[in-house]
Amino acid sequence: TGSWSDLVVERGTEASVLDPSLLEELAQLMGSQVIGRLLSSFVADVRQRVPLMEQAAVADIVQHAHVLISLAGQLGFLELSSFCAELEERIRAGEDPADLHRLPAIAERALKAAADTPYARAA
Repeated sequence: TGSWSDLVVERGTEASVLDPSLLEELAQLMGSQVIGRLLSSFVADVRQRVPLMEQAAVADIVQHAHVLISLAGQLGFLELSSFCAELEERIRAGEDPADLHRLPAIAERALKAAADTPYARAA
């Protein structure tokens, strides 16, 4: 099955699902167990927020997207962070969040990548 770092999307396409170097750097600073706990928290938060966003009013979508930008970005889940940033920006510009339907698949790729990291087992 290849290594967990193979989960990144080829450079030059869209944002990578995961930048493994960010998790590796954080693990060196904080330890694998801390990263494992952060990933567990990230997974729980994504699983809670994504369904809420699909049902939420526009103002609430912005709030949830803003949180996911930070959570995903800090851990290296670039595709999810980038999508949420674009979503937030479009909504703030008065545009309809028409591509919100893409969020569950993007979130699912991030959750799979999180589960496949060596840190997910270290929690």
